[in-house]
Amino acid sequence: MAHRSRSFCLGISSDLFGVLWDTGLQTLVPREALSRVSAYDALGSLAIAPIGLAVAGPVADAIGIRETLIGGGALIVLSCFAALLSRRYAPCNTPPYPAAATSKAPNLNRRNQAGASVSP
Repeated sequence: MAHRSRSFCLGISSDLFGVLWDTGLQTLVPREALSRVSAYDALGSLAIAPIGLAVAGPVADAIGIRETLIGGGALIVLSCFAALLSRRYAPCNTPPYPAAATSKAPNLNRRNQAGASVSP
């Protein structure tokens, strides 16, 4: 029963993180850079994970499993706090990036100079 409740909490928290992360990206990253930033995000999140898995085994053999888990957890916590303390991320309390706030979507209600509708 405890396993199910932990899994449920993990699912809720990961979904909540995903929504907040994507909202932050779309709000704070300029529209013309959003594709590139999302690609780098995916690279850092998914493609580099096998490197960590490859390193974790030998480190656990060298210093022990418990110490490896504690060290990995400490590394994650410290890197999160370092990011929070950085001035570079302080603008998260400011209004959205101007280009992200104003959509560059085509105006489908355009009219030519004579006043007739123009199809896109």
